[in-house]
Amino acid sequence: MRGSVDDFEKTKAYHAFKYITGLIRHVSCLQGISADNGINHFVFSAENDSEIHAVWCLDRSAIPLSHVYTSKQLDGAEFFTVYGGAVAKASYMVSETPLVIRWKKPLVTRPSTDDIRLLNNVASSGVVYFAQDGLQSTFVNTPQWQGVVAVSDDADEEATLAAYMPNSLAAATELRVLRDTRNRLWNICLDDSRDELQTVKLNRARGIKKFTYRFADSKGKRHWNNATEMLRRGISTPQPLAFFERHNNSGIEENYYVCRFVPDAFSSREIFAAFNQGATEFRGMSKVDMFDRMAGFVANMHNKGIIHKDLSAGNLMMTMKEGDLNFYAIDIGRAMIDPKGGVRFKHRFLDLKRICYKPEWPDRELFIESYNKHIDKPLPNWWRVSIYAYEFKHIVKKMIKGKYKRKKK
Repeated sequence: MRGSVDDFEKTKAYHAFKYITGLIRHVSCLQGISADNGINHFVFSAENDSEIHAVWCLDRSAIPLSHVYTSKQLDGAEFFTVYGGAVAKASYMVSETPLVIRWKKPLVTRPSTDDIRLLNNVASSGVVYFAQDGLQSTFVNTPQWQGVVAVSDDADEEATLAAYMPNSLAAATELRVLRDTRNRLWNICLDDSRDELQTVKLNRARGIKKFTYRFADSKGKRHWNNATEMLRRGISTPQPLAFFERHNNSGIEENYYVCRFVPDAFSSREIFAAFNQGATEFRGMSKVDMFDRMAGFVANMHNKGIIHKDLSAGNLMMTMKEGDLNFYAIDIGRAMIDPKGGVRFKHRFLDLKRICYKPEWPDRELFIESYNKHIDKPLPNWWRVSIYAYEFKHIVKKMIKGKYKRKKK
């Protein structure tokens, strides 16, 4: 490679390669399998009569470690990340990030390749996982509820699971109710020792929805999967913490989604309102700079195969620290990931017509001009038709609602 060492950056892949190549020197591979169920499991005999296992799953998937090993087999085991760092406590899950397990003496019994092959397919749950530093996602399955909870490495697993169960969420003190219509949205604090709040969303399935949820994922699960996949792709959304589905014979009645609350956040609705009223800047940023950053976030989201499908001005949130903007897409239950045939103009317009609904026309032109700077091929000139049609739809809806209200009175 041309250049000097100082011209290059040591990435995570470099550190993983360095650790693994050092780890497998002078070892013998006793067994190994990359099973059709998405589980990879390798066993090595190392120096000083020690034994090393490496185990990981198909991308976006996970399986409880207890499904692979018994508690007796894990006695005396030491856990390491693929980068060589020691894991303070045993992992709950096997994820897409390889887990290295080491014993000072050979195991009397170990999982065989047949044992691994007979395990359930890791993708069968339909839940998307993302291995993040400091968090482990673990299954929950009780007679009333099933779901996933993200547990911090420095937290007790049982206590965390108990705190996030729906009965605990309902009993927690409500600090602020954000919405209470068909769905309910409120803030709570589950741990006074941590300086953070949680946002809980309760989706109530009524009527036909109870039936359709038999064949489609619930809103809580869709929020979890979409949020997790967005974070995997580098698109910010509030950290998902848990989701739960409640079942009975008539389908899923209720489902919960919990995420980390983002303090001091404001929405693009506030920005558009300020500029519509004649402001020349918002929080120290000019309209050109602000629109360029906002449009850049939306374009980046689209470029990575994510269409929000409900990107109203209130669903694009941001925070500002030391003059820098951090963006968050919220209310992502309808998001479409990797649409069939790839992201086309018609998909981009699903978001652009909504985010451009509040600004005046000159600002819409500026926003689209900024958006075009962040995509490979500029939007066709007929992008305006999409916004005109969306405006007309809202005018008709308001007229219908107005007539209905007058008739009801």
